[in-house]
Amino acid sequence: MLSLLALQVQAVQSSTDPVDHKQLTSIKVQLNWHHQFQFAGFYAAIQQGYYHQFGLDVELLPWRPGISTAQQVENGDADFGISVSSVLIDIAKGKDLKMVMTSFQYSPLILLSHFPLTDLKQFAGKTVMHNGGIQVKSLLANSTLPESQMPKEVYSSGNLQDFIDGKVDFYGAYVSNEPFILRNMRVPFYTVDPKRYGIQSYSGLVFTSSTLARTQPDLVESFRKATIKGWEFAITHPQEVINYLMQHYPVDKSQTDLLNEAKTLKEFVQVGSTPIGHLDQLKILAILSDALNLGVINQSEYQKINNSNIIFDKNTQVFTYEEQQYLKNKRTLVVSDTLDYPPFHMVNAQGESEGLVTDYMRAIKRMLGVEIITASSLPPGSDHPIDLIPAISETPVLKSKYLFTKPYLSFPLVLVGRGGDNSGFIQDFTALGGYSVAVLKDSFPQEYLTFHYPNINLVLVESLKEGLRKVQYGEAIALADNLVAINYAVQTEGYTNFQIIGQSEHKYPFSMAINRDEALLFSIIQKALQYIQDGNRQIGYQKWLKVPEVRIFNYQLLMQLILPLLLVIILLTTLLVSYHRKQRYLKEIYELSYASLIDASSMKIIWSSKAYGKLSGYTTEELTGMPYLKLASQKVTSDVIQSIYHQVLDLGKSWSGEVPAVKKNGEEYWVELTLIPNKNLLGKVTSVLATRIDISDRKKIEAISITDELTGLYNRRYFQKKLVSEIQRAKREKQSVTFIMLDIDFFKKINDDYGHQVGDEVLIEVSTSIHAYFNRANDFVFRVGGEEFFIISYFDNLRALKVHLNNLQESIRKQRIENRNAPLGFLTLSMGVLYCDSNCIPAPEKVSKRTDDLLYESKENGRDRISIELITEKDAESCVKQRVPSQVD
Repeated sequence: MLSLLALQVQAVQSSTDPVDHKQLTSIKVQLNWHHQFQFAGFYAAIQQGYYHQFGLDVELLPWRPGISTAQQVENGDADFGISVSSVLIDIAKGKDLKMVMTSFQYSPLILLSHFPLTDLKQFAGKTVMHNGGIQVKSLLANSTLPESQMPKEVYSSGNLQDFIDGKVDFYGAYVSNEPFILRNMRVPFYTVDPKRYGIQSYSGLVFTSSTLARTQPDLVESFRKATIKGWEFAITHPQEVINYLMQHYPVDKSQTDLLNEAKTLKEFVQVGSTPIGHLDQLKILAILSDALNLGVINQSEYQKINNSNIIFDKNTQVFTYEEQQYLKNKRTLVVSDTLDYPPFHMVNAQGESEGLVTDYMRAIKRMLGVEIITASSLPPGSDHPIDLIPAISETPVLKSKYLFTKPYLSFPLVLVGRGGDNSGFIQDFTALGGYSVAVLKDSFPQEYLTFHYPNINLVLVESLKEGLRKVQYGEAIALADNLVAINYAVQTEGYTNFQIIGQSEHKYPFSMAINRDEALLFSIIQKALQYIQDGNRQIGYQKWLKVPEVRIFNYQLLMQLILPLLLVIILLTTLLVSYHRKQRYLKEIYELSYASLIDASSMKIIWSSKAYGKLSGYTTEELTGMPYLKLASQKVTSDVIQSIYHQVLDLGKSWSGEVPAVKKNGEEYWVELTLIPNKNLLGKVTSVLATRIDISDRKKIEAISITDELTGLYNRRYFQKKLVSEIQRAKREKQSVTFIMLDIDFFKKINDDYGHQVGDEVLIEVSTSIHAYFNRANDFVFRVGGEEFFIISYFDNLRALKVHLNNLQESIRKQRIENRNAPLGFLTLSMGVLYCDSNCIPAPEKVSKRTDDLLYESKENGRDRISIELITEKDAESCVKQRVPSQVD
């Protein structure tokens, strides 16, 4: 599919003129819907010759029901695909794809409905047709319906008639498409917008195979740049693109429909200062966080994405241009046959190769995009040279013939013997002089022991199974080999009387070997191994590696000693070695957990790990003697600090929680902090061990998932959760609480008269003003709809609340934000307010409904008004509602 006649990369980068078709690289792009303005950037890039300028000849493959664009790309039937957010799930579940760009910064997706949806519970028992995206799944999950009442989900047929005929209750559509068509057909409908419920997502996601991204990054970058240029042209010249679309592709829509679609989609393509096509890794993680909460992906699948960057970046390409060209021309690698050596390589009952080395070779095959065949599978008489030896240990003799990669696997070289031989633990193999030791024939242990310990009698065996039998029957004192291979063999054969009796100071390494005249292939393989190892990508280590604890002391022998003094000495020595070993182990753990030790009397740091110094930006010397609280964020209040001190220092109990901290450069980060008190013999706390887990990325993802993308306020999703928890808190702490539903008057006129871009700017300006008035620690401001906001706050009395709300309303008036067709000619606010005693707070859904009703009253009575209802405790068993004026007495 990808032509080998691609231009030289420097020509692609410098040329701005169309090139001859014979020089173009053929590219296929799989669409995910019918031809329409939704793909205008691609049509424009073809029409205007942008793809040709970058050396590409692009073909757009038509969509048909049931097709998976991810599968098309993975199978090699297309070079690029377009998808909704479901492609992110595909990647999390193992599809080897790279995200290239997005056509839409947030999704135009809505659901069409036959009736107005006022409560998500109305989804109960209904049928929802959509394309499987996370947005709709999240929306349905937010209904909190029991499993038996959840709606039936049907994959989209792409036929709007299914909705018109009533075959489905809800139909996934684009706000730019189907609503306009239905209005022209005079078909009644309602819409449900997931964004109104705080659910955000990308759409029009463009992706490619990881193989193409790695081996031809210049081609992928050229495609991305040309497509972005196409979108820049399309949103400024919609009529030209529509004319081209209707002349060259089968389109089921009228020109009027397409013009309406173009007008609507512009605001989704170019959003504020965000560059067209831009993808944000944190936003992707926030989308996948929703998928995790839905149970669509599991924690390990989510973590795999969290630990890697799935967004294509030419600047992080693995291979040089020369290496890319080598791979384009070298479509097959011939590798030597690997010996049966479990768990590194073996053949299962189905006759298939498996094992750790086999997993590495499969990962390399996927990464390089080449076929891998073994030498034994070549035709008889073939003189094709072997390109690669998959698993071999470097020796002086072999080094003269091959180029060896850095070891990609390395394990201890150990001795296994019978548990009752009382031979003790052997650390110096010189002691084996004159003894017989079994080793695999032509193996690394054979060469290593022959060279370094010539006095050992080597018993050559064909397999580890045979070697274990030699030891079992006393023909050898031990079997020498790789710790993992020996352990696997012992467990597989079912031996129970074997133990590790010795360990060499040298490791047993595995490298890959390449002919010395293949320097370019050597560089490619070395880079591929490094790339795979950096994230343990696609290698199931835990599946194969079951490493036993190496017993340094033969405790059976020690128990047989009868001399009390010697026993005491040995026990003390054992304890001392164990102590030091434990300290080394703890030190490793402390490095991994960003640990520090704090003096309990002065609360100054007396020791810190290097890792914690790196995290905080200080050297370990700078941290020593530093007051611990200097590293805490000002967001941690004195009350919280005193509470922690009381639990750890006064009560001597551990404490754990999430806290913000500040680096040396002032940057804030978040940690999951655990404080463990250390006590003296009298039970007094003398020091505190602090260990940490860096959760900054998680906090950023959480912030994205609960934040409205446009205004920066909390979103509707978080509102639904926070309303419940704040009601519970107010009741628990016996606090009066205030709920405010707020709406911008005549906001639709702003969008109609000035355009959606100005409308967005107005929303941002009003949001900033609201947040300025409600910015205390116990204030929560949410954007719950287009121009609707909700506030949860606390006031000591009703008068203070009235003063605050009237000041906010007057502040908005004084800003004189123009709204020329509104009665006053400028923007105003209406509010519905519920002020409740702690014992008289309604259920969350009733709070939402009542504040909405009060807001409606404000609007019905002329807007620019505040309607307040007071719910107070009449007696121990009842509450009374009272309407109060909004004016301040």
